[in-house]
Amino acid sequence: MGATPWVPEHLCHALKERRARNAAFERLQTARPSRPHDFVKPPFRSPEYWQAWGLGWISDTEAEADRLAYMARRKRALHAQFQAGFGQHPPPPNRHQQPAPRASRQYAQEMATTVQRDRRITDGAKALCTVIRARCGGDRCTVTTKGTLAAVMGRSPRTIQRYLAELVRFGYLEARLVTHITGMVVGLRLWITDAVLPFFRSGCRGQTRAKPGETGLSPTKSNLRDWTPGPTSHAPLKPLESVFARVRSPSNAMPQRC
Repeated sequence: MGATPWVPEHLCHALKERRARNAAFERLQTARPSRPHDFVKPPFRSPEYWQAWGLGWISDTEAEADRLAYMARRKRALHAQFQAGFGQHPPPPNRHQQPAPRASRQYAQEMATTVQRDRRITDGAKALCTVIRARCGGDRCTVTTKGTLAAVMGRSPRTIQRYLAELVRFGYLEARLVTHITGMVVGLRLWITDAVLPFFRSGCRGQTRAKPGETGLSPTKSNLRDWTPGPTSHAPLKPLESVFARVRSPSNAMPQRC
């Protein structure tokens, strides 16, 4: 056997440290938890992002791509701030190109701010409640259609249907289908509740369910009526909230016959 080659002492210490680092790295690799199936990549440069990168859940290639995307967004933001500083503002959104509303004398009478402060209601539903209050005028009831409200609000009938469902669900409106004498659904009759009215008008129903111009001697005849189940009528009317909850059903579906 040949003699063991002589190695300087400082090289022996460096070799031992390198072996110790490699062994520690291998133990760290084996101790790392595997990437979960429902893992969602955190925002770039966040502590959670770097923790996931250290655990090997985010590869170096992904980290480099995220870094380049972050730098590109930052460059665009700085460029926009630079232009804004010299009076060159970014282009306005598309909604600014919409025509202004036509002149109208319609206005909303007094109403409480409860619906405006309700965080459960979307902003569109709050605006729709104000429009319905204006349509009621001095009364608490109005007859309309989803198409009419959609044209007023500049939304689709399906969006108006969701707004009405929110207001009915949280007790700001009472709604009922209006049918023709033939059974066809022709509209909606909406009542505002006490939650919409101010405190000095709460509890006063007024002429809510009376027909305009009706007297005791000469009642006004109409082919429209609120839907009420009867022996020869269609199936019982479901609550309006459940009707609005049917996402894939037609917007003006007729009740089925028995």
